[in-house]
Amino acid sequence: MPVNAVARHVEVTDTRLWRIVHHYVFKAITALNLKSLMVISLDETASKRGHNYITVFIYLDRPYKPVIFATSGMGKECLTKSCAFFETHKGRSENISEAFCDMSLAFLSP
Repeated sequence: MPVNAVARHVEVTDTRLWRIVHHYVFKAITALNLKSLMVISLDETASKRGHNYITVFIYLDRPYKPVIFATSGMGKECLTKSCAFFETHKGRSENISEAFCDMSLAFLSP
């Protein structure tokens, strides 16, 4: 459900609702520990009509709250950003033994 619709439903402004969302997302990301991260899945999807893509990384061994990282774009730069994110949160990209994705040409290109 879009934030504007939720804001109308609970009778608060969308700005206030976004502040609440940002607070809890920041809190969750700060507490994130990826030390045991070994198996991931990634997929790119369109965020809007046209060619605006996001890439989402999923921690496959964690059934509860499995999304661990999302970034705009697609391709190798997303993998570089994800490695930096993993290492910021006690993970190591070298520990990843399996990765599942649809292998679009953007990830395969040099």
